[in-house]
Amino acid sequence: IPKTGGSTLKDMVADCHLKVVANEEGIADGHDQDMDLQLVDVDGRGHAKYLNVDTTTIEGINRAIQLGLVQSNVADLIVTPYLYESEYLFKNGGQDPREGDPRGRLFA
Repeated sequence: IPKTGGSTLKDMVADCHLKVVANEEGIADGHDQDMDLQLVDVDGRGHAKYLNVDTTTIEGINRAIQLGLVQSNVADLIVTPYLYESEYLFKNGGQDPREGDPRGRLFA
């Protein structure tokens, strides 16, 4: 679907509201090899802040889970086309979902 507003929303959240975004931007310049979760400045993106995980791929979602993306409470926006797979980002160590799983909001 051409121009559904996804890139506009990501740009507005990161560039205008200065919120921390987890998407493909943060793994530039080899940051997909970082051993821990970090904020990344991306060249040409002004003051926007990104996390060094790529939540737009299954492999990246798995890495974000390993690095504790949601539990870190650093990301203001997580962007992914993988709705069902991203559910595991919000699982809290296999505990009962009613016992403290982090909550998110879905924008579709």
